[in-house]
Amino acid sequence: MISSALVVSTNRWMRPIGIETLLVIALVTGCTAKNQPDDQQVRKEAAQTTAEVKQGAKQAGEQIKQGAATAERTLDDVAAGVKDGLKNSPSEDATGAVDINSATKSRLMTLPGVGASEADKIIRNRPYDRAHDLVKKGVMDEDAFAKVSSRVVVR
Repeated sequence: MISSALVVSTNRWMRPIGIETLLVIALVTGCTAKNQPDDQQVRKEAAQTTAEVKQGAKQAGEQIKQGAATAERTLDDVAAGVKDGLKNSPSEDATGAVDINSATKSRLMTLPGVGASEADKIIRNRPYDRAHDLVKKGVMDEDAFAKVSSRVVVR
């Protein structure tokens, strides 16, 4: 008994044919002149496949552009943050307030109403426990302090 095979008989001998051989025979006999696609059909299918691939490549290109733009924005934000971090001194917090215990003379002079002599006076009377100590220690009066109070901190 021969399973999954066809026995072909000739005058001289008998031989089994496997499934693979039958498939090849069916494929070859199925591709007769009637079933073969003509040149126009092959050309049409090739053009259609090419158009589909082209559209897929176009979509992938757009996604890459969008990803690159997002990456560029993120990189710009990081660079700006680094730049801000380098620009701000330890005497300045994230809001731009000036630490009167560590600010340089030139940084103190950026405060409203504070010139070179006032900055020197602030530095001479350090350390401060609270910003209002500027008034308490006689460095400036209440009116002058009111102008700078929102822009100074003590650390």
